[in-house]
Amino acid sequence: MTEASFKPEGYLRFDLSQGLVSTPDKRRHFIVPAEIINAAGTYASLEEAARKWGQEQGAALVTLAGKDVLDRAPEQFIAELAHLMATLGWGWCELESWGGVLFVVVHQGPRGAGNKILSAFLGGVFSAAAGQRFECVGIDDGTARRFLLTGPEHASRIQGWVDAGAACGEVVSRMHAGDHLGAAQATTGGA
Repeated sequence: MTEASFKPEGYLRFDLSQGLVSTPDKRRHFIVPAEIINAAGTYASLEEAARKWGQEQGAALVTLAGKDVLDRAPEQFIAELAHLMATLGWGWCELESWGGVLFVVVHQGPRGAGNKILSAFLGGVFSAAAGQRFECVGIDDGTARRFLLTGPEHASRIQGWVDAGAACGEVVSRMHAGDHLGAAQATTGGA
């Protein structure tokens, strides 16, 4: 009996520096848990499954990087997250702060419906890691996809601005002006 010579690089190629997984014919692939695919019936269930997946991965990242990872520079946690995303073929990420407004910038990430999965996934990762609920609002500026980290009480208002065509700079300006707080909170000085 002859021994089969299996060569995994003939099936999938991993470019971890770019966070890409592809087949030899250059088709892009994303590694996604079966639960995410099974939940694809409705957006609400898909979002819930992606968020749960993110929470699991966020908890795993904290365990792997050490419980004190959140006490260290945020860039260390983001580096761990970038490695995870690259391994899954979801691109790579970095952290940006625009006057205190935090964005996770995803390069080589999915477009279209994949962004909804990624947005929920990132919200889950940061929620699990920080021990409080975060939402991510995706903003496409043409060169990269930015995910604004915000509290759940502000996410729908900010998403509305983005849906109406607001770019990152406008969103940040409006947040600095307190527009995301709503009329009642802005006049009472709530945060």
